[in-house]
Order: sequence, then structure tokens, then C-alpha cells
Amino acid sequence: MNNRIQGAGLIFTALAVLIAVLIVIGMYSSSDATQFQGIADSTETVINSESSVEIQKILVMEGQKVNAGEKLAELTNPELSLRISDINNQLLQLVSEKGMGKAEIRSKLIQVRAAQQAAVNDLNSQIRSLENQLKINMELSSGLKSIEINKNQGDLKNPIRLQIESLKQEIEDRKKEFGASAQMYLDMLANSDAPVKIQMERLKEELEMLTEKSQNLAVFAPFEGIIGSVFFKGGEKIAPFTPILSINKKEPSIVKGYIHESLYSKIAAGDPVTVISIDGKKKVKGEVAGLGNRIVPYPVRLLKIATFQLWGREITVKIPESNGLILGEKVTIVFEENPVGGIFSKLLSLLAPDKLSAKEKTGTDTVEIKWDGSVKIEASGAVYLEKENLFAIVSDETEKKSPVIYLTALDGTVKKAAVISGLDKIDDVESICKAGDDEFIVASSLSRNKKGKLRENRQTAAMIKMENGEFRLTARADLYAMLEKFAASADSGLASFIKKGMSEGTLDIEGISAEGNDLLISFKDPLFNDRPLIMKISGFRAMFDSQKIDPAVASHFTVEGIPANERISDILHREGVIHFTASCSSGKCGGFYRYEKGKAVLIKHFDGLKPEGMAFNASGSFFIFFDEGGKGNSRFTEIKK
Repeated sequence: MNNRIQGAGLIFTALAVLIAVLIVIGMYSSSDATQFQGIADSTETVINSESSVEIQKILVMEGQKVNAGEKLAELTNPELSLRISDINNQLLQLVSEKGMGKAEIRSKLIQVRAAQQAAVNDLNSQIRSLENQLKINMELSSGLKSIEINKNQGDLKNPIRLQIESLKQEIEDRKKEFGASAQMYLDMLANSDAPVKIQMERLKEELEMLTEKSQNLAVFAPFEGIIGSVFFKGGEKIAPFTPILSINKKEPSIVKGYIHESLYSKIAAGDPVTVISIDGKKKVKGEVAGLGNRIVPYPVRLLKIATFQLWGREITVKIPESNGLILGEKVTIVFEENPVGGIFSKLLSLLAPDKLSAKEKTGTDTVEIKWDGSVKIEASGAVYLEKENLFAIVSDETEKKSPVIYLTALDGTVKKAAVISGLDKIDDVESICKAGDDEFIVASSLSRNKKGKLRENRQTAAMIKMENGEFRLTARADLYAMLEKFAASADSGLASFIKKGMSEGTLDIEGISAEGNDLLISFKDPLFNDRPLIMKISGFRAMFDSQKIDPAVASHFTVEGIPANERISDILHREGVIHFTASCSSGKCGGFYRYEKGKAVLIKHFDGLKPEGMAFNASGSFFIFFDEGGKGNSRFTEIKK
């Protein structure tokens, strides 16, 4: 009897498997290539100025082709011109005069300080006025129940907020300018033997700074392209961040397609497609970069019958820059599934989901880090060592908080777990970057642990040197303490941001990168006006010597365009170009981006993978490292130039 039951069970299982196979084969064998229409387009870049200026001359017309670096417009700042002229006059007077007496110097010092206070008061008054206007707008908007407001997205491009930020930056600039003049007079009082020489040197320094600022007012083409729109003409005055003109790339870089609402579920972000010109002569491989989040009407141009309206989902396809297509050209987008591969992947996902490969799960080729140690390697940062042809990887977790760097080959094999000599303990290491020949910086996150406590081992920034495959500590700093002192001594938006993060317990550093004398620090949290913030420290070596961050060498900028559910997880500054990774706050996903004119430009999106670190080699390849959440050693993928 039992044998019969077991036999029946086996037959039932076999039938179930057979039915599953037939269903999957039926699904895939009946599926044809999906085709839909689109229009070759380009991402439009808007050119603006960060300060109030007057348009002196527009040098281009709409539709005109321009080369990279070509001057597009000449701007002027009347107030800046007056200050430059005044300094030149002072220098001419000093050449012909013997200089000022101490009484006159003291008088000039009082005048400078009074002028600074007046300028700052005026700018603060403008800020308060804009903040009141913003408050009124928000109250009016909140009362309109028929309007759905997305706060996160609305704030990103709110012109009033942008003007407020610009005015705050102007306050900092004016303080520096007046501060330089005040210091000049103080030095003259302290060194009465050579007041004229000191005064001339200070004036020349200020003149150089203002002249550089004046020269940067001209607008240049960031790339070869075609002028889209020109919003102003010569003689007009414009507010900060107001668009002056726009420029499109010479060839389309994206295709805006529309897939019928009955078919949109067939395609997903990351899927490969073929873009075909209307005459069928040009074929370009592309990748689905994004899908609209709602059903919209087709553009009239894509309708076969103008009076017969169709509805579908908007799809953005990224295509190579050199594609031969014409801006605005109507194209066909073809998406063809792989029937054979699809059958077995679908069947495997139904019957044995745990047997799927990493690529089948995520759509991305990855390499697993092979390490048999007592803890899992959760790669949070990496650098590529050219001489050794190895990665130097830091991990969130190490045995007993040991300061370890994992030297790893390109096939993922860990060759050595190198302990940093001289550094006793460090915890939650989130980043590593090159600081010079065989020199590196490693930094903890500064974040609190699961119990809400900030441990000393999580506050460390360390300079280390590599010699013969070994690492040793050369300088150490309490980064949290330095930021705390900076926030207390400075009066700026950056200082307020740090104070907020510390008071809320949300301060969290995920990436650092050094180029030349500049160190960039990217914060995962908190956000600054709903945008990720990146701090820049000039002459970063001095902070290790003095154990403090001088407000004069610290600045910041924010990044627009990162999805609201993503946070910066690592940063890389190389040859003047900034790249960064961002990971989703919930779930395993994220992206690899390039920073361009204040905005994040998506290079690749990852589904099922959480990017945590990145490295770059001399061949031009980027390597993105993914956190497996403690379930296994991290993985990484290569993105070639």
C-alpha cells in the first residue's frame, strides 16, 4: 500500500514538473519580439549663473552648432567691477604715496568692518524675505487639496530655495573679502615698519581673487552640441540660478519611446533593445534606462491616425553617443526576449530559485570575493593598486574591530589580510582612498551603533603608507571631534548641516576621495535641503597635523537628481571628474553616477545589488563593489571605459 502511495506521489510530482515546463514553454514560444515607436532625443543641459549678473552679450543663436569650450555668453557683475576698480585705484595711490598713518589705518579698519556688517545685514534681509515668501507659497500649496505635492522632488528645483542658498554663499564670500581687507589693516598696525608693502600685498591678493571671480562669469559650452533655447538678451539682469540658455548634444543620447499599456509589463529597466531608424538603414544597440511611473497619451507624431488616441507607458532608452541618428528622428524600438534561455531561467526560478546564478538574479556579471576567514567581507571601499595588480579592500566588519585591509586579486581571491601596524582598533570602516604615492586614507562612518551609541573606534580617520605589501599608520585624527570643532567655530550652511547631523545622531560618512591637495567627504546622512552633501577640504594634510579643520579651507556642494530612496555610498575624484555610487535605503538596488554641473548623471542602474564601494584602474575601468548584507562575501563588477 505504501509503495503505491509513494509511486502515486512520484507520478504527481513528475506531472507537476511537466505542466510547469509546458506552461513556461507556452509562455515563451508564443512571445514575439515587442516593437514600439519612439523619438531620438538628447538630455538638455541648462546653463545658468550661481550669482546675480547682467547679460553683457549673447554670442550664439538657437539651433547654432557650438564646440566644447566655445564662449556662449559674456556676463558682468557691476558690483564686482566697482570693487576691482576701487582696488586698482588704491594700488595706484600707494605707488605715489608713502602710505597711511596709524590713525588712518584704524579708521579704514572700522570702515571695513562697518561695510561688512552692512553687506551681511542686507543679504540676511533678502534671505528672510525669500524665506517668508517660501513659507507663504507652501501654505498656499498645502491648502490646494487637488494638487498632489511631492515635497522631495519639489524642493530640488525650487528657485526660491536656490536663491536662498546662493545668498548664503554670497555672505560667506563677502565675509572672506572683507576679512582679507580687515586682516591687511591689522597686519599694518602690527608691522608699522612696512605698512605700504603689506597693504599692497593684501590688495593684490584680493584683486587676484576678484579678477578670477569676474573671469568665471563668462559662459562656455560644456560639450559639442546645438543651442536649444536662449532665454535672455544683452543688457538684461538675471537672478541666481536662472536659466540663461540650453544646449543639446550634437547627436541624440536617448530615445523616448512609448509602449502600449497592454504590453508595458513585458519590459524592465536594464533590458537590451535595438533602435532602428525609420528607413531601416541604421541600427543601434541600447538599454532601457528608465520607465515612466504612469500611463500617458502618445505624442501626436507617433499616432498612425491623429484622431485615434493611444495610451501607454513612457520608456527612456540610453544609446551610445556615436549613433548616426538625427535629433528628433522617429525610430522603432525592438525588444526581443531569449526564448531558449528564458525557458530554463523561468523554469529554474519556479522549481529551484536558490540555484539561480548571480547574473540570472541581478542581470549583472559579478565576481565573488573568495575569503574563508571567520567573518564575511562586507566591502565598503576599495582602491586599485597598479604595481601589485590587486585591490586594497576595507570591510564594514572585521574580527575584533581589527584594522585590516584585504589585498584581493581581480578574480576575487583574497591574497592577504594585511593589518595596519600602529592602529590598534577601528570600527565600521566605510571608505579608503589614495592620498599620494603608496599613501592612503581610511575613515570610519562616524555613525552610531544599533544601540544609538557613538563609539570612539567609529570616529577615526587615518593616514597610512604601504611598503612591501605591509601597511603602517603615519597620522591619525578624530574626525568626529574635528567636525564638531569646525561646526562650533564656523558660521555657514555647512556648519549648520554638521550640527544638525550630530544633534540628531544621523551623521554618516560613506565615501572619501583625495585628488591633489583636496579631500572630498560624501555624507550618506543627513541630507541638505533634501539633497546629498559633499564636503571639500583644501590642504587636507594640515588637518592631520593641527587636528582641526580651518573654516577657511572648508566648502561644500550638493547633488541634484539622485532618486529620493538612494544615498551616496562612495565617491571617486579623478582628473577633475567626480563619480559616485548610491545605494537604496531599503532593498537591494542602486546606481553608478557621474557628477556634472551640480547634477547626478546615471551611468548604470543595479537591481538586486547594493553598490557600496568603487575603484578605478589605469585602463579606464571602474569596479563597483556590492554589499551582500552579511549573508556572503561581497561581489564586484567591472564597468569598462
